[in-house]
Amino acid sequence: SRPWQHVLDCLGGYLGLIEKIDSGLVPQGEAWNFGPNHGEAVLVSDVVLLAKEYLGKLAPNFVVEESETKEATYLSLESSKANSTLDWANRFTLEEAVRDSLSEAVANKSWDARGHIVSRIRTFQANQFR
Repeated sequence: SRPWQHVLDCLGGYLGLIEKIDSGLVPQGEAWNFGPNHGEAVLVSDVVLLAKEYLGKLAPNFVVEESETKEATYLSLESSKANSTLDWANRFTLEEAVRDSLSEAVANKSWDARGHIVSRIRTFQANQFR
């Protein structure tokens, strides 16, 4: 299982942290994690299934192969400090994150990853601190 989250949720955490440090509300030089709550980690195959479901006929033929690389079976981040001190939490559910990440591919029947994420970051920044 992995702690999946939208990159904009993590980015929002760091932007909020920078604001708090700049305002003197939290000290510099501390460690911070921005990740989903415990119990929200899911398998890679679950994310693939969500992507396939959302993409429909646009979905590539995903192939899951066994890897010789040994990995931890469960990964997580301890984000309670960010939750309590910065009042931070993910805004996107897993389903919303997958949908948002793939929305341009569905809308345009093609994929411009760089253009899509730059556009989403600009929109996110405009709405982040309202």
